[in-house]
This record gives sequence, structure tokens and C-alpha cells, in this order.
Amino acid sequence: MRDTRLVLKADVEMLRHASEVYTPKVFKLLEEEYLKAWDCTIDKIGKTEGQEEYKVRYAGKGAWHSV
Repeated sequence: MRDTRLVLKADVEMLRHASEVYTPKVFKLLEEEYLKAWDCTIDKIGKTEGQEEYKVRYAGKGAWHSV
């Protein structure tokens, strides 16, 4: 068990756990990929028959995608 504490860029459970089980080098790679994956804009469009519809766009640029 390491005694080194990493500073997290986002305080979320997945990153807290990863910081405890991975080496600092591997953790930093995982953290960067995690943050890239969540760097998006999500807008709720509406709700039809119990299903909600959203528009998603990566990093504020590019095309909107409906999900």
C-alpha cells in the first residue's frame, strides 16, 4: 500500500479508487482520459412517452448528437 496521496482534478469515486490502486504514472493517464470523456455539453431537448432526449456535443465544438 502506498502512502503517497495524489491530488485529484475531479473528486469522483472512480478517480478516488483509481488513485489508490494504480501507480501515479498510470493513474495520471487514466485521469486525463476520464476528463476528456466528460468534456462535453449536454442539453435536454424533451421527453416523449417516458423517454428523455438530449443533445450532446464534445468540448463545445463540432456537431451536436441526439441521444
